[in-house]
Amino acid sequence: MRATLFFSILFFSQVSFADHVIYQGITGQVVSDPVFYHAIKINDQIVLGEKHDQVAIQNEEAKIIQNVASLTQKDFTLAWEFLNWSDRQTNQQLYRNFLNGSLSANEFLSKIFNSDSEKTYAPVFEVLKQFQGSLLSTNLSRSEKAPVVLSGINALNPDLLPDHFELGSKSYLERFTEAMAGHASTDQINNFFAAQCLVDDVIALHLSSAISSPLSFLIIGNFHTAYQDGVLARLQKRDPKTTRALVHLELKSDYPTTKDQLDYINSARYGTISDWVIFAE
Repeated sequence: MRATLFFSILFFSQVSFADHVIYQGITGQVVSDPVFYHAIKINDQIVLGEKHDQVAIQNEEAKIIQNVASLTQKDFTLAWEFLNWSDRQTNQQLYRNFLNGSLSANEFLSKIFNSDSEKTYAPVFEVLKQFQGSLLSTNLSRSEKAPVVLSGINALNPDLLPDHFELGSKSYLERFTEAMAGHASTDQINNFFAAQCLVDDVIALHLSSAISSPLSFLIIGNFHTAYQDGVLARLQKRDPKTTRALVHLELKSDYPTTKDQLDYINSARYGTISDWVIFAE
């Protein structure tokens, strides 16, 4: 771990509070950056429930990883929803090439995805390189998940099904069905939900079994994490001793008013969406 506490203090001073607003979920209160970091740094695992492919959000994720790593001075691992477990050896070789300077962050991402589609994540990987963090591939590939999407969980290659797999909760299915309303039939929604839950559990399995560092981060779409359901529920089931904080990241432009933000954070029906919520701009 090469960074210092001085760097973190300096970094705090350089971040404008106007760049984002941070809420504590349970209280609905706005908090300062130091209060936020003091609270989350004590955890073994920090789950970043994100909106994908948004410069402001990936910049916030990079800041969170940078600050927590600097404050704790712990070795850490980043797990990312976009990396497939079956490609882990190739991913690790490309990551080593990035760490040793053979590839830039953008070149690394382009080779991983065979496209330029995920370059908003370059700041995250620059922070990983700065701290020499480890990288964990977590997910199933699209082709591995495809039978479930088409025909349900029983169509999955049984070698890919995690032990003790369970579908998500009733409220998780309810929210998923609401989100998919008008876009698919009931049978299709059930299959899509099975695939969603499969992703949750596969990622939870790898996080609970393949990480040896004292600190870890997971970047994943925030429908997988909302209301402590999805991957959070599976992580708690598989690894109940690990302490974790859930941080949701959304665009401030999507929730421009205080009322919009508070309505997002606390639902009369489902409860508090996350331990912490950041609206970035």
